[in-house]
Amino acid sequence: MSEEPAGSRTGTFDLGRSDDRPDYNFYLKELGSDQCQCGKSKKPGKSLCWHCYRALPKEMQRDLYLPLREGYVDAYEAAVKWLEG
Repeated sequence: MSEEPAGSRTGTFDLGRSDDRPDYNFYLKELGSDQCQCGKSKKPGKSLCWHCYRALPKEMQRDLYLPLREGYVDAYEAAVKWLEG
């Protein structure tokens, strides 16, 4: 069995991600889902159902419109924690 040359694309494809980077697919699925984190129905494309969204402070509501890789992940996590707390 020989080693593959550096930069070879056979086998698994490494995107250079580390364990500390968010799983953007999770957040995309949440956005596309028709179920809120609370279990109620929501509109696909929205982060939360209307009830949960309206329960958030205005700043948190605004932050849920940030681009995915520019703050949305932290905003969503903060909103869910706030709603659970």
